[in-house]
Amino acid sequence: MIVKASKKHISRGAGTDSSMAPLRNRRSPSGRDGTDAMRDELAELRARPAKSIQNRYVVNLEDGRKYRMLTSRTLARFGLTPREYRMKWGLPPGQPLLATSLLATRRKTARELGLGERLRAAQRKGAPGPGDRKTRKQAPKKRRGRERSTEMVRRERPLAH
Repeated sequence: MIVKASKKHISRGAGTDSSMAPLRNRRSPSGRDGTDAMRDELAELRARPAKSIQNRYVVNLEDGRKYRMLTSRTLARFGLTPREYRMKWGLPPGQPLLATSLLATRRKTARELGLGERLRAAQRKGAPGPGDRKTRKQAPKKRRGRERSTEMVRRERPLAH
């Protein structure tokens, strides 16, 4: 049995949440096509970039699409790193580029696992923290196996094939 789907049904993405659809697929209440409404909404978000980070999604200010998280790979398509993206759009340097609901979930999980407490305890003991990696000297790697004298190394024969 072959069933034809209407263009309206396909364009809306059947079975998907309309709030997660790109801005360009929406129609405005006034009946204008989606491109004008998208431009207006995107221009409004570009004027106030902090509004692009919502509870369920983050709007990419480069193309107007909605994501749960803006990754470095996504931004690389526009020739930007997350740091450059934040600078370009005037977002604070520490601002996570993910939906606030996802951030809250991660924060809750970290608290349940006690990650912050472990870090503070390690710092109290004098262990280097995440920011101290550059200043810490690397210990020489321990060699495995028996020690070889330089004389033995010179006398080694190639393996027979």
